[in-house]
Amino acid sequence: MIDSHKVTFCLITCGEETEAECLEAIKPFRGKIDFQEVRHVFPQIKALNQMLEQTETEFLVPLDSDMILNPDAYDRIIRSIEENVRDDKWHSILFPLYDTLTETNILALKVLRMEIMKKFPFKETATPDVEHFQCLTDAGYTCLNGFVTR
Repeated sequence: MIDSHKVTFCLITCGEETEAECLEAIKPFRGKIDFQEVRHVFPQIKALNQMLEQTETEFLVPLDSDMILNPDAYDRIIRSIEENVRDDKWHSILFPLYDTLTETNILALKVLRMEIMKKFPFKETATPDVEHFQCLTDAGYTCLNGFVTR
């Protein structure tokens, strides 16, 4: 079993209205994780890189303050890490979240493998997430689907 204290959840927020609901959703497992915040940091690229720099655990789950996790999210995240931890070629595991704006599931919740992420900081571009993903792919790393198989 993965030591849950090898996982950091980091809230990235600028004081959005949904922040309290986001924090309430992680309350049941808050004692099992390292928790950090990146608060009121602009531009986005600076916030993303600060999140990477301050994380000292093996895995990171970035949380936007509008992400309201399901009650079983923590268990699903830990199981998915356990299923894949021996494969050293993945940089991220993506999980679906329900987007209330589009009323569809989107792959938005991520587990980031920090030993890889710290080698590839985000760059100042119009689409830092997209370019970051492409940089990791070009380096030979893969992204996994977070649906748990057992």
